[in-house]
Amino acid sequence: MLEVLIDKDDQASRNIGDPSEFSAGRTQEEQEAQVAEVLERDDDPNDLSDIFAGLLDDQLEQSESPLDAFIPEGPPARDLAELTAQPPRLYPSTLAWSRAAIDWLRQAMREQGQELQASVDENAQRLELVAPADLRQRLAYLPREIRPEHDRFILTADVERMQQALDQARQEDDPWPAVQYLWPLHPVLEWLRDRILNAFGRHTAPVIRVPGHLPAGQARFLLQGGYPNRRGQSLIQAWCAVPVNTHIGQVGDPMALEDVLAELALDPTALPNPGIPGDTSALQAALPGAVAAAEHYLDATRQVREAELNERPCRCRPWTPSRPATASR
Repeated sequence: MLEVLIDKDDQASRNIGDPSEFSAGRTQEEQEAQVAEVLERDDDPNDLSDIFAGLLDDQLEQSESPLDAFIPEGPPARDLAELTAQPPRLYPSTLAWSRAAIDWLRQAMREQGQELQASVDENAQRLELVAPADLRQRLAYLPREIRPEHDRFILTADVERMQQALDQARQEDDPWPAVQYLWPLHPVLEWLRDRILNAFGRHTAPVIRVPGHLPAGQARFLLQGGYPNRRGQSLIQAWCAVPVNTHIGQVGDPMALEDVLAELALDPTALPNPGIPGDTSALQAALPGAVAAAEHYLDATRQVREAELNERPCRCRPWTPSRPATASR
């Protein structure tokens, strides 16, 4: 019996990450006491159903309804606009970002003696791209049916056009429509995002000049960080902007990402990028102070979120991060 329980505990740890899912005990000592109590009962040792029934019955008595996990914690949205609100973004749409990314990548690949076969039609909300070698390597790990003929992808941001493609695929009994939906989690856009991120190299960040929006000597450091769990998943993460006066080295209070985007009114299409190197020594000197301020901001965010989680003792245990916060530029 002990071997079966140990095996079940190991499977719960590997598949769910928390063996207490099958036990009402919240600490290791409580779980051990619960298992010992069941083993001491005068039940048929060959009937394992009695053992697990005892464990699960105890859990049922001390837990909430299983349907409570599907009930929203916060109040419902007041209107459709609140429910479908978009997160902060610099580009008006995913398609507009795709055009800018493809234009940059085409020039970068041309400098390396390579050609990128891609086009974007914003009027038709359509992107066409023939997968280059590195994208084809990624596609090799995905189901074969999602790869179009000759790896020529046709993506659309038009919902009606996407629905027509789905209806046509059903009528023709095709496993996948000829036109695919353009959204941030599509493999093509994930590949494109990684190519853009790799443009700056490791431990580097771009510097954007915004003349007319900030006084001389003023800068804003944009940082993102969070607290991961033991699996490395960032359960708590946030963006912030740290204002810095580079003339005197003064670091201000961090701002929310929405506030700094409203302050700077950034328009990617109106910002020229001459690619001229500048003197970043003052920014480099102010970086440690900006990172320290961002870490305090993240810690305050963690405390608020942790208090929200700890208000539900029947559904989760007090949460402690497995490692300290990490801020990235």
